[in-house]
Amino acid sequence: MSPFFVWLFILGFVISSTGASLLFKVAADASGWTAFRYFLLGNFAGVWAPVCLMFALKGTNANIVYAICYGGGFCALQVATFHLFRQPLSLWQWAGVGVVGVGVLLLQIRA
Repeated sequence: MSPFFVWLFILGFVISSTGASLLFKVAADASGWTAFRYFLLGNFAGVWAPVCLMFALKGTNANIVYAICYGGGFCALQVATFHLFRQPLSLWQWAGVGVVGVGVLLLQIRA
C-alpha cells in the first residue's frame, strides 16, 4: 500500500474518532430526542475509526500506526474541545498536548 493511502487512513481515523467524541459531548449536554440523534450520529462517525485503523495497519508498522492514530486523535480532540466548547486548558495541559504532538512527530524519523 502506498504511503499516501496509509496517511489518508490515519487522517480518517483521527477525524472519525475526534468527530465521534465531539458528537458524544454534544449528546451528553442535550436531552430527549436531540441527545439521541447526536448519539446516533456519534456512533455513525465512530464506526469508521476502526475501519481506517485496520487499513492503516495493513500499510506499515503497527507500533507507528497506533501511536500516530491515538496520539494524533488525542491532540486533535483537546484542541477541538478547547475551540468548540471553550474547555479551558492550563499551561501544563497545553504542554502535555504539545509533548504528545512532538512525540508523534518524532516517530516519523527513520533511524
